[in-house]
Amino acid sequence: MLYGQGMAWRGDITICLSPQAIQAWTAVASLKPGGQRRYSDAVIEAALALRLVFRLAFR
Repeated sequence: MLYGQGMAWRGDITICLSPQAIQAWTAVASLKPGGQRRYSDAVIEAALALRLVFRLAFR
């Protein structure tokens, strides 16, 4: 593999999700303008797990 090709693949990650997981991942719309979105506990736990695995900062 050439150096440039390796750089193109750097940071590429593929995650397979079931249709149920994708449906749970969608935030419930707020009824108020500018209101905060509400995510399920499963989505929050998955995001925290990815953060832990890849040693990411909270952002």
